[in-house]
This record gives sequence, C-alpha cells and structure tokens, in this order.
Amino acid sequence: MIPIFLQFTGICLIISLIAIFLYSIPVSVRIALEWTSESRNVLAQACWGCLGVGVTGDLNEYRWNFLIWGHPLLTKIVTEKKVQSLEVRDIISKILPMLKFIRPIRYLVKRFLKRVTLEEIKGTITIGFENPAETGIFFGWYYAIRPIFNIFGVRLELVPIFNKEIIEGNLTTKIRIDRPLVLFISAVVLFLNRDVRVSLSNHREG
Repeated sequence: MIPIFLQFTGICLIISLIAIFLYSIPVSVRIALEWTSESRNVLAQACWGCLGVGVTGDLNEYRWNFLIWGHPLLTKIVTEKKVQSLEVRDIISKILPMLKFIRPIRYLVKRFLKRVTLEEIKGTITIGFENPAETGIFFGWYYAIRPIFNIFGVRLELVPIFNKEIIEGNLTTKIRIDRPLVLFISAVVLFLNRDVRVSLSNHREG
C-alpha cells in the first residue's frame, strides 16, 4: 500500500502540473462575419487546448457547439426572439444601474488587454456609394493609408463599385489570449468581493 504522504504528494504534483499546463496554454479566438443585402452570418470560436466553444448562425437562429479537438461534442440550437423597440428613456434606465460596475470592469479590461495579441484581420469588402465620385475619394484615402493597416496585420481587400450603393463582404479576425487562467482567477476574486456581490444582487432584484 502506498503511504498517505506519497499519495498526497502525488495528488499535489498532478494538480500543479495541470495548473501549469492551463496557465501556459493560450486561448485562440476566431471570429468570422459574412454579410450581403439578403443575409448575415457569423462564426465565433474560442479554443483552450483541446476544448472549445463556438457559435454559428444568422440573425434568426444560432447554433452553439461545444468542441473537443475541433469537433462538435454537443450542439444546441437557439432561435432568436424578436426584440421589442425600446424608448430612449428605457435604454437609459437600463444603462444607469450598470455604471456602478465601471471600476471592476475597467480592472478586468486592463488585465485582458495586456494579454491579448491581434494575430490577423483579413477579408474582402465590396463598397459603393450613391455618388461615384464619393466612391473614388474613399478608395483614394484607403489606398493612401493601407500600408499602415498592413503593419498591424490587417489585410483588407476593398472592391469598388461605382454604379450602385452597396456594402457587403466577409471579415475574419484571429486573436490570442495569453495566460487565460490569470484572467479567470482575477474574475473569481473580483466576484468574491462583497461589494461587487451585493451590487449584482441588488441589480438582479431591481
């Protein structure tokens, strides 16, 4: 029989290895949009090691996929409910109670931005204005500043259309989040703060 001390040491070692493993593996996020005058489609996927979650769909229906090694393990279809129009005062009344969370949200956003790396933005967009001259001016400015976009990994191909007003195309973004376990722990610690929990409880009751 293995001594209790060795069992405890083995368990601690396994937990430590798992923590180091999770700490060192980044989260890969991919977001793809495709839109035309008739349809809108979105694909968003986040993978952490062998596990991941993704959502695909249009304006009416979304499909949530829980992934393992990039393959769907569990799928759930969600139908989008029609949203009633809101008055400006209704929108303000919903936003104002959230202002009390600005400080904790800012804390998390700061830590998030330190660990995010933009790997790629690419796509093809067809653009045309009602006035062909405006289309020409727009593309003149775009090609003048395009080298700046290339420096930051932005690869956008814009296609001009001079005979009608149009905007459609596709766009793909890839980002990497380093040390995601640190962000998770920060969020847990923040949620355990008594003032934050009281504020969240009051907001739900309100």
